[in-house]
Amino acid sequence: MSDYNNNDYDENAARFAGNTVGQAVQPTTEGTYDRADNAFNNEEQSLGNSFRRDEQSVEDAPETLARDTKQGFDNTVDSVENIPSDIGGGLRGAANWIGDKIGGVQNEGRRAENDVQDEYRGAEQNVDQFGQGVQDKYDEGRQDVDRFG
Repeated sequence: MSDYNNNDYDENAARFAGNTVGQAVQPTTEGTYDRADNAFNNEEQSLGNSFRRDEQSVEDAPETLARDTKQGFDNTVDSVENIPSDIGGGLRGAANWIGDKIGGVQNEGRRAENDVQDEYRGAEQNVDQFGQGVQDKYDEGRQDVDRFG
């Protein structure tokens, strides 16, 4: 087999490709040879491009592997270095949540205390009004007694 880097391909592969292209194209019209030749040239160019891409991938493999390994290592180191701040952030978040809950309980306690005081004042006013109403009725009854003797 010849060296494909010099565009010198294996003759058996070339014949096989030519025969395959020739069989695929029906020789019923003029220009069949040109179409087959163009198809062969396109296939040959495609194979050459594929070989060059594969060769470049193999040549680049050590650098690519080193770069990907370093990136993975750097990501792991960053993740480990971030653990203390992640824990601190979690603790701050938990402390804030607890503080919010305690503050909410305190607010509810104040609200309940205010509600009780408001109810007490309301009841006290109702008692005072009731007492005043009784006093007024008593005074009216006394006036009636005095007036009618």
